[in-house]
Amino acid sequence: FRSDEAGKAASKAGKDFGLTGLRAAEVGAAAAGKACADATLAKGITLENAAMEAGRCAARMGEAEDLSEEASAEIAAEVAGRVVGEALIGAGRPTQQAAEESGRAAAKAGVAAGLAPA
Repeated sequence: FRSDEAGKAASKAGKDFGLTGLRAAEVGAAAAGKACADATLAKGITLENAAMEAGRCAARMGEAEDLSEEASAEIAAEVAGRVVGEALIGAGRPTQQAAEESGRAAAKAGVAAGLAPA
């Protein structure tokens, strides 16, 4: 997967620049999720599905980088929310609407990745 390559490269770069192993792993997981989102959106997949896939990619990379299941799920939620928020703001949607939809996407991805529902 290209997203895995992006995650590994980001993690390595983080370590090279002095990040702790934990923080570098988090950066790698987020980069993997973002690369995954870009690839799935380019294929014409819906924004909601692309956000969920990005969350799964981020969680998978987090676990591969030895993050806890909870930390990986939190990154999955963050990445999914960011994907939706950035896309909606970029499309000119009102900030409040983008924030609400981003929050819903983050919650859905977080629960799917293993976080307990609120």
